[in-house]
Amino acid sequence: MSASAYASRTEVTLATGQQVTFEGYVLRYEGLRPRPEPQRMVLQAPVSVTRDGRSQGVMEPALNLYPAAAEPIPTPAIRYGALSDLYVSVLGFDDQGGRATFRILRNPGVTWLWAGGALMALGGLVGYWPRQLRAAVRSALRAPRLAEAR
Repeated sequence: MSASAYASRTEVTLATGQQVTFEGYVLRYEGLRPRPEPQRMVLQAPVSVTRDGRSQGVMEPALNLYPAAAEPIPTPAIRYGALSDLYVSVLGFDDQGGRATFRILRNPGVTWLWAGGALMALGGLVGYWPRQLRAAVRSALRAPRLAEAR
C-alpha cells in the first residue's frame, strides 16, 4: 500500500498572503477576520484552496474565545471528498493575526467508512425482512383454511 493511502498531516505557520503546498493542494492564508458574537469572539482564519490550478473554495477554520474559558476552542474546516477529506485547523495567531499557525490533515477513506456502515445496516434490514415476510405469508395462507374449518 502506498504512503499516500494513509492520513498525512503537517503544521505550518503562514503570514497573510503566504501559501503552502500540501498533498497536491495549495493553501493560502487570507488574513485574520475577527467576528464578535453575543456569547463569544470568533477569530476566523480563511484559507483559499486550489488543486491542479482550479479553485476549491475557501475554508474557514476558527478559534472561539468564550469569556469563561481559559483556552480558545478551535473549529476546524473540512472539505469532504470521495477519496479523502482535507481538514484545516488554526492553532494560534502571531503579530495581531498577521501570521497564523495551522494544522493541515488529509484523511483518506472517511467517506467509505460511512458508506460501509450504511451498507451493513442495509444488509441487516434485508436479512431481517424475509423472515418477517415469510411469517406474514404463512399467516395469510392459514387464514382461509381456518375460515373454511368453521
